[in-house]
Amino acid sequence: MADKNSIQSFLGAFNGGTRLNRFAVTTSGCADIINDDTRFHIRAAATPSSNIVPLNINYFGRTVPIPGERTYDPWIITVLDDRGTRELYKKFKLWQKSIVDYGTGATIDTSKIGACKWTLEHYSNNNTTNKKAFTLYQAWPIEVGAFNLDMSQDNVLASFQVTIAYTHFDFSHT
Repeated sequence: MADKNSIQSFLGAFNGGTRLNRFAVTTSGCADIINDDTRFHIRAAATPSSNIVPLNINYFGRTVPIPGERTYDPWIITVLDDRGTRELYKKFKLWQKSIVDYGTGATIDTSKIGACKWTLEHYSNNNTTNKKAFTLYQAWPIEVGAFNLDMSQDNVLASFQVTIAYTHFDFSHT
């Protein structure tokens, strides 16, 4: 009988684990600036999170939490400037400007957020089956982070963060 703490027992029970680098992000219906034809790479993304805010009711000297409204935290992605032209950074900035103007602060066109959805798919280790998928609806950039320049950084591709607001998401799991 094999020792249950042996490497053979461990490897026999190990299913390969979840790989963090097997994912893809796609968009559809977004502004004409970031559209379905705009291909870019996301270096990092987390699954979106949501919370159910408890409603506290006082009852006989105790606080009893009951489920309240669901809220959605902003979604942060790190976009890789793989073209070397800052083109993607410019596109995200133009998308923001198309919603609210930089100079006047006037809301210009809220239709730029209506049909936009982003999908994050997390793949299994063989890259063929989708383990999880999150689709975010009415998504738009609330923050386009700084494009940091640094002379001490050799052999590093530039990237920048974008914070996305959305109304809700759907989750599927296989």
